[in-house]
Amino acid sequence: MDKNLHPELANIINRHKAFHAGERGCLIKISLPDEKGLPGLVREPPFEGLDWDTQFEDYYKSRIHNGVIKARSRLDKGLGDDYITTYRTNFGMGVHYAMFGGKIIFIGGTSWMEPVITKAGEYPNLKYNFDNIWRKRMADEMDYGVEGSEGVLLTALWGGNGPMDMANGVMGNEVFTELMDSPDDMEKVMEICTGACDESYRIQKEHASCVMDGYIAGHANLWIPAPMFGHIGVDASCLTGPALYDEFEKRHLENLADKHGGFMVHTHMMGWRMIGAVAGTKGTKVLFPANDPNEDKIIDRLEEVLTAIGDKKLVVQVNGNELEKALKITAGRSGIVFMFGARDRDDALRKMDTISKHYTL
Repeated sequence: MDKNLHPELANIINRHKAFHAGERGCLIKISLPDEKGLPGLVREPPFEGLDWDTQFEDYYKSRIHNGVIKARSRLDKGLGDDYITTYRTNFGMGVHYAMFGGKIIFIGGTSWMEPVITKAGEYPNLKYNFDNIWRKRMADEMDYGVEGSEGVLLTALWGGNGPMDMANGVMGNEVFTELMDSPDDMEKVMEICTGACDESYRIQKEHASCVMDGYIAGHANLWIPAPMFGHIGVDASCLTGPALYDEFEKRHLENLADKHGGFMVHTHMMGWRMIGAVAGTKGTKVLFPANDPNEDKIIDRLEEVLTAIGDKKLVVQVNGNELEKALKITAGRSGIVFMFGARDRDDALRKMDTISKHYTL
């Protein structure tokens, strides 16, 4: 695939490689409004209400077809930022647990899975099997995306759960009381869930685009060097706190890091007190805290977050009005990925000019 890459996409990935090598201080990810009216765009079946048995193939083929057209238009603009044109599969959150055999419910633009067990002591009934229709659908979609990339649209890793998120998915919210009531059995659950995470990451890397010796972490639109895995969700532990994280999840994540060369952790500002603990986990390379409704945004605690993470890389998601404040707080510190939106190309160029006063681009 590398030889067919659009020249601008190759330049972008080279900047990502320099960033990971510590040779570039920041990356700039600018989202532009979705382009309408481009020649050749086709209708995409909507996710909401999709018949997965009869419409799935049309769903992903139309999305990839349109994605290629939009990606080429984006790259041809020559904006000069570090946004990677990618395709990322989407079945909703519930399918991340589908290998455990629970019923998948689609609702509200996402999905969830009915719990397979509700008590940790039921762990002997907790068995995963990746030979299922959802894994096949994911593989078919990702393979089609890789083959149909036309050098402009890279098929990203879908992302995955951390072990506690996996346990939350298979047990429901009973997991939070079982941590206290049945710790020995919960350790058995965590071991099983860690095995499922490992297999999920491995399968995704088999089917995603491998380009210029790395993969794309779709959730942060970030090139990462192989064999590193991107976007591991450490969301459930945000509801427990650092002590239970250290007791139940940290060592399992470190074992996964040993197998997969490290990872990018996705967590939440609702659990911002967890960021230091996650940053201190062996194998954490990049942190991506998401903003949550009714909670402090990352910009509100950016100084605390920077102190907590030490020398780890950080994705900072801000709106256009918060960019200058973020730049003053980071003060030229390296290892920052700035993510924000722009109204149009001219607005994006103005924002890049602002960043250039603080960083060498």
